[in-house]
Amino acid sequence: MTIESEQKVQAQPYIRRYYDSHPNEIEGVELSQTGIHAVTISYLVEVLKWRFHDQNVGVIDGVNLYYKNGVDEMPKVPDIMVIDGYAPVPTVEGRSYTIRKDSPDLAPPPRLVIEIASDETWERDLVVKPGSYERMGVLEYFVFDASEPPEWNKDWRKQAGGSKRLIGWRLDNDKKYQRIPLENGRLWSAQTASWLAVEGLNIRLYDQQNQLRLTGEEAERLQKLIERGRADQAEAQLERAEAALETERQQAEVERRRSEARLETERLQLEKLKARLREMGQNPDDLLK
Repeated sequence: MTIESEQKVQAQPYIRRYYDSHPNEIEGVELSQTGIHAVTISYLVEVLKWRFHDQNVGVIDGVNLYYKNGVDEMPKVPDIMVIDGYAPVPTVEGRSYTIRKDSPDLAPPPRLVIEIASDETWERDLVVKPGSYERMGVLEYFVFDASEPPEWNKDWRKQAGGSKRLIGWRLDNDKKYQRIPLENGRLWSAQTASWLAVEGLNIRLYDQQNQLRLTGEEAERLQKLIERGRADQAEAQLERAEAALETERQQAEVERRRSEARLETERLQLEKLKARLREMGQNPDDLLK
């Protein structure tokens, strides 16, 4: 089914596009995915969804991207898109999103596109698509090679710098793509406020404090661990408080017994004194009058 935001569906009549109903003809073999390709996309989608879960931002994969707004326009099919104001709702057959050049507030260009390169696509990802996404107004574009050995040739791996697997572009003030510089082997994504870091055959996102960005499921598990930790800490604090109270009670009991022993000793001493006085012919009670 076509996926567009409800606002866009109302604002723009749906165009029945040829390639929405003929998906096998879109960009040739780009529709096929390796296992690592699919896993990487799924992971990044979940991380980005959680990154924007409290904002009016959509994260989608495998959706036809149109720009010229023609019935027979050949779409791009980015692996991942991040689009402001995107709220998927089912409408008619096909899966597509059309950039509205005339009404960018209604259907803006994606703020971010990520492509996971494969043996069949890496040259288009690196040579052709930067120009296409630049013309579309995509704010940031990243390409990641998850293959082992890397699919990119040596020249492109050299261009990727320290990562050898990750390259990014960002629109400048003149709406032209500029390469995003590597910093400590990572690329900064202004659109996600995240560092993109290559770790083995994976790509991970970190925030400005170098904390790993999580998926929603990971964040939920972490929150449960934190809550459990807090509960365990509260239980431990309660146990320590109860132990301290028991210690105070025992100390008070010891002090009470000592006080009783002192009083008993004093009472016996007084009785002995009274007995001595009686032996001397004196009535001890008369001395207290």
